[in-house]
Amino acid sequence: SNQHQKQFQYSLKNIETVFDVDLIKIFYEPLRKEHIEWYHSLFVTRYLKSKRLRIWYYRLRIWKCATFFIKTFSFCIKGHTIAAVFKKKIIE
Repeated sequence: SNQHQKQFQYSLKNIETVFDVDLIKIFYEPLRKEHIEWYHSLFVTRYLKSKRLRIWYYRLRIWKCATFFIKTFSFCIKGHTIAAVFKKKIIE
């Protein structure tokens, strides 16, 4: 979620105060193929709160469309991995 991403960014930014480094860039790995099923279940849990809605979602096979779109656009969905690039400050 956006809130978690902001927390991670804040945590990574705070590393600058502990070490003599500057945060240059944060990278988010795209959603990996092996995490598509997890992402789909997260989507269902988060956005389909009603049991009745979930039943129709699966009965009408809407989940197949959702899975197709997740697979198709997985390259632009942020995945689990976050990497940060830091630059060491030069002390003169």
